[in-house]
Amino acid sequence: MTIIVINLRHNRNVEGHRCDRASVLGNPFHMFQESERTAVVAAFREYLHEVANLEANPVDVVPGLAENYNVTISGMWKRPSRTQVMAELAKLEAMSEVKLLCWCAPLPCHGDVIKSFLEWKHQKPCS
Repeated sequence: MTIIVINLRHNRNVEGHRCDRASVLGNPFHMFQESERTAVVAAFREYLHEVANLEANPVDVVPGLAENYNVTISGMWKRPSRTQVMAELAKLEAMSEVKLLCWCAPLPCHGDVIKSFLEWKHQKPCS
């Protein structure tokens, strides 16, 4: 499986899968200034873990994570159900090549977290 994160700002005509807030994989946490990037990405990492691995409902976990990481919930976040998030992840997992489209790349972002999650899901068992 090949996964790349592509910046939408500079590549508007690229075919791929949006992972910005226009999609169910959008980051629920808003970044007002660059100094918040690490916290926003870390909050998303924990959010994805709780939703994908611990079967949490996105709208239930986001408020606590926002408080724990001292970040703000985005007013543009779609507030997807766990079923919607898992369906989108399953669709991506089934592909041999995934192009995640976001606005941050090449800066660290939640697209990198999604990429890491998909790579983890596709690890080959040790022989």
